Amino acid sequence: MKEVVNVSLQGVSFVIEKDALNLLESYLEELRNHYGEGEVEVVDDIEERIAELFIERGCKDSVVQYHHVREVIDILGRPSQIDGEEEREEKVSKRIY
Repeated sequence: MKEVVNVSLQGVSFVIEKDALNLLESYLEELRNHYGEGEVEVVDDIEERIAELFIERGCKDSVVQYHHVREVIDILGRPSQIDGEEEREEKVSKRIY
């Protein structure tokens, strides 16, 4: 049996497995570190969207599991992906002489 915890995301309460909570907390911490103190609203908006995605997946009336959190992170992307800062291959320019 897995340990579960009650959490609140933007005022919506969920029951979440402990390992799923650890993954979610690390993702939210990554967002906070990326955006810093000046962009608290951005992190709050993303947290609100996470709650919406959990509700869409039927997690409001059941337990949020690890795969639910993984799905949501894959949908939202990492902070660099959210900002459109994905690493791109560096183009090499060639000159013809």
